[in-house]
This record gives sequence, structure tokens and C-alpha cells, in this order.
Amino acid sequence: MRARLLLLLLVAVVGAASVPVASTWATTFEPTATATATATATTPPDTPAGDQLAWVLGTLDAPETLSVAGMAAHLAPGSAAAAPPQDAIAATVAFANAGSPFAIERIEPGATATEVAAVVRARTGERYLVGVVVEPAPPHRILDLVIEPAPDPGSPPVAVGTWAELDAALTGLASATGFLVAEVTDGACRPVHAVGADRPLAVASAIKLYILGALADAVERGAATWDEPLAIREEWKSLPAGDLRLAPAGTAFTLREYAAQMISVSDNTATDHLLFRLGRDTVAAFQAEMGHADPTLNSPFPSTREILSLQFAAPAAQRDAYADASPGEKRRLLAEAARIPLDVAYAAVEAATTAPSPAPGRIDAVEWFATSEDLCRAMASLAERAARPGLVPVREILAINPGLALDPATWTETGYKGGSEPGVLNLTWLLRHADGRRFVLTATFNNPDGPVDESAASALMASAVALLEHSSEGGSRN
Repeated sequence: MRARLLLLLLVAVVGAASVPVASTWATTFEPTATATATATATTPPDTPAGDQLAWVLGTLDAPETLSVAGMAAHLAPGSAAAAPPQDAIAATVAFANAGSPFAIERIEPGATATEVAAVVRARTGERYLVGVVVEPAPPHRILDLVIEPAPDPGSPPVAVGTWAELDAALTGLASATGFLVAEVTDGACRPVHAVGADRPLAVASAIKLYILGALADAVERGAATWDEPLAIREEWKSLPAGDLRLAPAGTAFTLREYAAQMISVSDNTATDHLLFRLGRDTVAAFQAEMGHADPTLNSPFPSTREILSLQFAAPAAQRDAYADASPGEKRRLLAEAARIPLDVAYAAVEAATTAPSPAPGRIDAVEWFATSEDLCRAMASLAERAARPGLVPVREILAINPGLALDPATWTETGYKGGSEPGVLNLTWLLRHADGRRFVLTATFNNPDGPVDESAASALMASAVALLEHSSEGGSRN
């Protein structure tokens, strides 16, 4: 996690938000595997997010064009923090004059129509990560903007050419690792290679796959529809990641829109609205339908606000009590944590996750848990459901954020969901080979002593895909 430098433009143009805006790139629960692809583009993509990125960079290079009216035209209502517009303009002008012109070095992999990030270099040589998230519907105004120091690229990742070398590198990243690459045949996961795949580990936002599955089941049963409107409720708002928490109470989104935000940018407010719409007990029970070997590990099924508040804002004694509590007592402790005011919990989460060396909390207890085998079966279940009438959105939602930039000639479909918090990292893909075969690739890292190196893990996943591609073509790399 990297500390933010500036949030320059998200200011009170159209009214202050109840919680300060936070960056998708600086919060918990959704890693993007960006170290795996070579990104050479030096112009914003031709997407809604790319257009807004171009406006941001143009403003930084010509700050004299910045105006309150212009900011209002580009910023979504409800996406603002509390600084007066003129103060934000002054700060932006000062920053721009100190560094402009800014040249794009690369567009980060994993960009979508509504999210893009670029590494830019200032005239003075400093490098910054500029990230933009925009509304899913026209006029695609900016929901989230961050400008922060670009991470040091560090040493090149260790190249691995065999499964044995991959195993050694994976297990060196954390004290506990689970890894599985499997072919999905007739709905079953048939391992190609595995390390600790039967070990339950904390998986953070990867657990949202089960909420997507429960939603698909509700649609199939006629208990819900993809276009069903659901209004934002103040008591169901959560903490970053994601920006639906900034929408005023009463604003309606469809269940499909909530699901798309939950999976593609790991929006926690979207997640909790779906969880409570479907029913906590319904989702908890549906884990078994998707192949989770021990759903009691996640009983009761916590909301993201409950977990974040308990993990980062509640007293340590409450976290310790949760670890050994009965399901009924856990419900009480979760409800108590959820009563912590959002602004208080937000400050605690920000302090914990943006510190130079974020310290993991009780990831052994205050979390969601699954094995690599569980997650493979979950993805296999979603793939099977996506082929049923009326459930195509499942596949489309999983594909919004591919997580990796893969050769589309070889991997014709990519579905992705990950999860992270200090000490926890999960990366899970559903891949379709050009020959029609499906594979699941999933890796989980738990490290109670410190953060997991996300860049190194992402690079190793790229190596795993290369090894899988080689073995699927008849080669063998032991």
C-alpha cells in the first residue's frame, strides 16, 4: 500500500461528502496484477476513463485553464471532499507549475472502460501514478482521482522456468501460501500443479465470488433480476475500496451495476448492499453450493464494513474475542463494530493501510477464509452458471477487470477477482484457452508479520500462466 500524495481535484464543487474520498489504488481488498504485462502505450486509451485521464493531464500541463465550472463538469456529484474549490485550484496550480510538463511513461495494465492509471514523469524527474475512476454511465464524470508518487520499480522479478522454481519463489513470499492451477472439466477442478491447495487461508475480497454466485442463483430462481433497482442505504455503506459509498442515500443502481462494481473494483458498499439484499444467511449457505469445503469458517458471513471496522478500528480485545467466539457471539461483535462511525473507521483504515510498512491485524481470525481448492470450485461453479439462460452477465462481470494482460489469441476469455489487506493477498483467474479448455489459476498469501509483495506475486502469476501454456501444448517443465 502506498501513501497518497495529493487528491487535488475531488473537492466541494457540488457538495461535501460525509466521508473523505479515498483512492482505489491506496485502499484494501483489491489488488491489480500489473507487474505481468509490458505496457508501452504513452497516450490515454480511447475509453471514458481515458478521456478523463487526458483532461486531468491536460489540466496539469495548462493549470491556467482550470476553473470551478470546469471542475463541476468533470467531477461526479457526491465525489467531493470538503476543501473549497478555490483552495483546490490553488493547490493544483502550485503542483502543476512545479512539475509541468508531465509526460506519460506508460499506461498501467488492467485498465478498463471506467478505470485507468498512468505513470507520468514531471519536468523535474519525479514520477507519479495518476489514477482515474469514472461513472459507468454517461457523462462518465470522475468518481475517484489520485495523484501519488509512483512506486519504485525495484529489482526485476526472479525469472522462473519450471514449476519447482515457481514453488520456491511462491513459498518465499509469505509464511503461508496456497497455490493451484487446475483444468476445469465437467465442473470439476483437475489439478495441473498445486502447493498447499487444501489449506484454509484468509482471502479478503476473493470471498465476493460467493456473493456473485448467490446473486446468479437468485436471478435464476426468479427471486431477483439483473435490472432490479436497489437504493443506496446509509446503514449499508462501507469503507474503501470503491466509491458507491459517496452516492447519496436513495440513489438507485441495478443489481447488475452493484455486482459489476463489487467484482471489477471491489467496491465494498456495492458488496454489502448485495449481501444484505440477498441475505447474509443465504450467502453463507450458498458457499456449499459453490464447493466450499467448510462454510462454517465464514459463519456468520461478515459484511465488509464489519470486517474492516473490527480489523482496524475496534479495540484489540474485541478482535481477540472474535477469534474464539461462537457464531452468535460473533454476530454481536460484528454488529458492535459496524456501529463505529464511518469517519472514525475510515481514519483507522487509512492510517493502517497507507503506512510505510502496514502492520497486519488478526488475519488468522478476523477475515474470510477459503482454500485454493475452494476458490477453484467457486470459479468453476460461476463458469457453469454463466452458460445458463439469463446468466451471461456473470461472465461479463468477471471479465471487466482481467487482472492480467494476456495474449487474446491464446487466452480468449479472462475472468478475475482478487483480494488484499496488509498481510493478505489473493489472485484468482478463470481462463479459457483458444482450444476451448478452461483453467483456474489461484494463489493466496498470508503473512502475519508484514505486507505481501504484490508486484512479485503478480509477476510469478504471469510465469505460472506461461508454464501452464507450455504444459497445455504438450510440454513438461518439472
